[in-house]
Amino acid sequence: MELDLSLEKISTWKYFENYLADNSNKKTVKEVFNFAKKAHKGQRRISGNDFFTHPVWVAKVVAQLNIGDEAIMAALLHDVVEDTNINLETIANNFGDEVALLVNGMTEVRNNTKGIEVHKTSIENFRHFLFSSVNDIRVLIIRLVDKLHNGLTIESMSETSKRNYATRIFGIYSPVAEYVGLHYFKRILDDIAFRILYPEETKNLEEWISKQKKYEKKALEEVSKSIESTLNLNNISNFE
Repeated sequence: MELDLSLEKISTWKYFENYLADNSNKKTVKEVFNFAKKAHKGQRRISGNDFFTHPVWVAKVVAQLNIGDEAIMAALLHDVVEDTNINLETIANNFGDEVALLVNGMTEVRNNTKGIEVHKTSIENFRHFLFSSVNDIRVLIIRLVDKLHNGLTIESMSETSKRNYATRIFGIYSPVAEYVGLHYFKRILDDIAFRILYPEETKNLEEWISKQKKYEKKALEEVSKSIESTLNLNNISNFE
């Protein structure tokens, strides 16, 4: 799976619409885009960046997964109910019940997982509860993309918040990614979490990989020289 996960801090429609499929209902998606942008106006992330860059990034990745316009719209709106004074009824009246149900599912997943201490909870039981309480798998997919962006932009968080995030990734969201078949996301999430929880091991592993690459490069060069020498001894040319 090759997705554009670049972290441009851009929240313009001109930028976003490039990720929409040709058969996408761009008119309605644009209405949702402008609605969400207005709702989040003036809000900032912990990093100080415009908050709307977050739902735009989540929605652009969801758009690349080809799971429908409703999922894209829900991704744009996924923080609106919790972080603004807009309610689900307003979303349903403006953009339909399906979008509102997806947004509500996102809000419920967030509320159900908030405050859960992973190390004190039966993870297997909790994951079973999470899977059984979500009626639409698109809710889990959007939530995974949401958590992925949080992980990729986690540098502004406190060390405690980073560790809490990483623990929840290993305990909850990495298995969720595997459950919905997003193994590509699982690998990225696991990598982020491992780097946070095991910095020394990460450093040692990266040093080992670097040494291995140098060794392999040197070995390849030596083999290449040996082959070239053998070919020259046998008067074989034009072997490049």
